[in-house]
Amino acid sequence: FELTHPTFNADIEEIDITVPPDSTGEVGFTVWNDGNGPLEYRLQLDYEAEPPEGRDEPWELLFNLQAEDTTGDTQIQGVTFDGEFLYLAGRADPRDFPKKVYVLDREGALVRKFDQYTIDSSSYRGYCEIDWNGQNLLGIEKNNIVEITREGELVRSFGTPDQYDHTIAYSPQRGTVFTKEMTGRTFYELDLDGNIAAEYPIVGERMRSQGLAWFTEDEEGYPLYILCEYPDPPPAETYIYLMKMNPETGDYIYVRDINLDPEDMPRGCAITKHWDPLIWTFIALINSPAGDQVVGYEIGPNLTWISYEPTSGSVPQDEQQPFTVSFFSKDMPKQDYFVVLKIIHNAAGDRYDIPVYFTVGFDIAGQRGPEPPYEFIMDNPWPNPFNPIVRLGFSLPEQAAVELTIYDLSGRSVERLELGRLPPGRHRVLLDGDRLPSGLYFARLTAGNRIATKKILLLR
Repeated sequence: FELTHPTFNADIEEIDITVPPDSTGEVGFTVWNDGNGPLEYRLQLDYEAEPPEGRDEPWELLFNLQAEDTTGDTQIQGVTFDGEFLYLAGRADPRDFPKKVYVLDREGALVRKFDQYTIDSSSYRGYCEIDWNGQNLLGIEKNNIVEITREGELVRSFGTPDQYDHTIAYSPQRGTVFTKEMTGRTFYELDLDGNIAAEYPIVGERMRSQGLAWFTEDEEGYPLYILCEYPDPPPAETYIYLMKMNPETGDYIYVRDINLDPEDMPRGCAITKHWDPLIWTFIALINSPAGDQVVGYEIGPNLTWISYEPTSGSVPQDEQQPFTVSFFSKDMPKQDYFVVLKIIHNAAGDRYDIPVYFTVGFDIAGQRGPEPPYEFIMDNPWPNPFNPIVRLGFSLPEQAAVELTIYDLSGRSVERLELGRLPPGRHRVLLDGDRLPSGLYFARLTAGNRIATKKILLLR
C-alpha cells in the first residue's frame, strides 16, 4: 500500500494586466504536478479579499437617498439608473400636468428635470414605472409604453395588452419588454413593436407587483425580479417582498422580504452593475410617510469582467495543465480592480492564491492617443493580513509628492516612506513590516493635498 503525494507547482505569482476600454485581454499560466498521484484542483474568485470600506454583505442596505426633499414631489413612482444618473418618474398632485422626470446624481442631488412625454392626456398618474434599455428610457403610462431619450424626446411608443399596466422591465438579452398590471394575473413579454411574444399566467395567490427589473446574472436562472407588496395586513413586519421568475418555464420563486419601515410601500425598482462595478446593486423606490426615498442593496459580486478556464479538473503525475484568464473591459469604468484567484488543490498547502490586478485604461508602452485621466485611488492592500510584506497600490491624477506613513492604534507614526515626486498613473509600493510587532495599523497615503487611508493587519 502506497500513499499518493501530488505536488502543486505554478509558473505565476500574480496577474497584472491593463486592458483598453471596450476590449479584451488574456493571461495564461501553467500548473504542473511532479508528485506520485493525481493533483485535483478547482478555481474560485475572492472578490473581497479585504472588504472595501462601506461594502456590506448581500442584501444589506448600501444607500438611502431622500428623493422627496430633493424633488419636492410627494408621489414618485419609478426609478432607473443609466450608469451615471438616477431617473425618477414623478407624479406630484394629480392635477399637475405634464408630469416630470427627475434626474439625480449618486448623492441624491437634483441635476435637472424634464416633462414626461405623454400619449394619453387623460392619465393623471404619469409614468407608473421607468426603465433603461442601454440607450434610452422606457416609461409605462396606463396602457402605453413610451421610449424617450434622456432629454425627454419621443423615440417610439406602443400599446400594452392590459388596460392599466403598472410595471416594466427591459431584457437586453431577449430584446423584449416585460409588463404586468399591479394585481393582474398575467405577465406579458412584448417585442418593441408591442406584439405579444409570450404570456406567463400566475398560478395560485395573486401577486401585487409594483416593480420589475431584469438581472442577467441570476445564478438560478430566474432573471425577472418582481418587487411586490403584501396585502393589508402584511404577514411580516414589512409590506415589501421580492419574487423572481424564470421566463423559460414561467415558474417564479420567493427571494426575500425587504425590511424597511412597516408603513413603507414599494414603487419601482432597477438592477445595475454600474453603481459599483464590482457588485450588482438592487435599487428600489419607496413611498414612505417620512418622504419618498431611493434605496440600494448589494445583490452579489459582478464578475462579468473576468473568466477563467478550466474551472476544475485533475493533473496526472508528471503532467501539466495550462490555464487562461480572460478580461473584458466593456461597460467597465476606467479604474483599477482587484480580486484573488484561488486554486484549491489536494497537495501540500491546500490552496494557492494569485492576486489579480486589472486596470481599464492604457498602459504607457501601448498607449494610443493622450494618457486617459486617472482618479486618486488607493487600492486595497494585499495580502491583508500580511507577514511581513504588504503591497499597496495607488493611482495619481497628476504629478505629486507622495508619502506613505504607517500609524499604530495610538496614532503614533511607526514607519514613513518618502516616495518622491511621481507622475500621473498607476504606482505600487511594498511595505516591509519585519520590524513591527503584530497588530492593526493604518497606512496613510499623502499625494499633495490628497489623503487616503487603509487598515492593514500584521499577523506573525
